[in-house]
Amino acid sequence: MNHLFAYLAGGGSAVCYGVATVLEQIGARQADRVNRFNPKFLWNLLHKGPFLFGTFLDTLGWLLSLAAVRELPLFLAQSFIAASLVISTLIDRYYLKTVITDREKFALGTITGGLMLLAITAVPHVSHLHNPTFRDFLIISPVFLAMAGVLLINYRMAKQNTILMVVIAGLAFSGTNIAARVSRMSHLGFHTLLEPTVLVLIAYGIIGTMLMSIALQRDSVSRLNGALFATEVAVPSVVGIFFLDDRIRSGFAGIAAFGIFAVVVGTLIMGISDNSTSSNELPT
Repeated sequence: MNHLFAYLAGGGSAVCYGVATVLEQIGARQADRVNRFNPKFLWNLLHKGPFLFGTFLDTLGWLLSLAAVRELPLFLAQSFIAASLVISTLIDRYYLKTVITDREKFALGTITGGLMLLAITAVPHVSHLHNPTFRDFLIISPVFLAMAGVLLINYRMAKQNTILMVVIAGLAFSGTNIAARVSRMSHLGFHTLLEPTVLVLIAYGIIGTMLMSIALQRDSVSRLNGALFATEVAVPSVVGIFFLDDRIRSGFAGIAAFGIFAVVVGTLIMGISDNSTSSNELPT
């Protein structure tokens, strides 16, 4: 029954994230443009109705993803998050009244097919981190990600810098789910909130949200999510298999590898799609 709930939570997180991304882009583009690091930026965004509701859905999706990642291998749990790209793209296209291209249809089908393969090959189980070196690396990494993010925010915002900012945001969100996978959050309590992996989980989330919010002012939902989700699928998948003992059904390793490849390629195809209309004509 726990495994069934984990699958349902993963699907629910995809829907929440997909809707939230579009709403947050609308809210972010209603705010003043940011060309340097400003701690008040997120606070100002929360006064924008679409961004506030998007943040609520993001929080709900995040909680659902935490429930999913406790039982599901990271390569599957993160692919559920990538599936939200399908949701956000469909909403984005409907809202902008544009047509989904054949390339985008292929990409969406590839992501969906890869997710189905991963659902078949994954072995749900609770993971435990036994490598103290990796645990230390997980705890100190938010500092380096935050420093890189500040440099990019303060640097002149070329489109390449925006994509790099989103990759760093993807690493931060990846850290959130890796930390959730290995944390001992069997129940909520004050001592649980003080656990190092829970504290860095929160830090990763703040860094990722800040960087993604600024990037959403600069480029289209689909292109940014392509870079974001490719990072969020590829990095935790490798970490889960090599460091966290994430399990694949016996004899299905090749199928699982193809599934991960399909999801990553699908998100990258979405990222290089022609979205010139969406980056310039988003209603506010």
